[in-house]
Amino acid sequence: MAQDDRVLGILKFGKSCHIEQFAHGLLYMNTLKHFVEEETSSLRRDSHEGTSHLWQGDGVTLSIRTAADGPFTPIGGLQGLSYRPDALQNVNVF
Repeated sequence: MAQDDRVLGILKFGKSCHIEQFAHGLLYMNTLKHFVEEETSSLRRDSHEGTSHLWQGDGVTLSIRTAADGPFTPIGGLQGLSYRPDALQNVNVF
């Protein structure tokens, strides 16, 4: 390992017994799905938890057409789109 690649420190919050276990090499991880579901009503909530793609919708307008040959009618703007793949929900996260 090059001198520039070394880890200078890590900051971890938790119970002291869990911090001690971690310092001795015990690493406990949950699935991404756990964090997405568990933290939905928590102060720790991250609405983008597990999101792999996020597209901004600046300047995008949604329109609908009510008849097959009729005109498109604007119905509103688009804030953005996010994508959370199901395949990633079972990966373990630290």
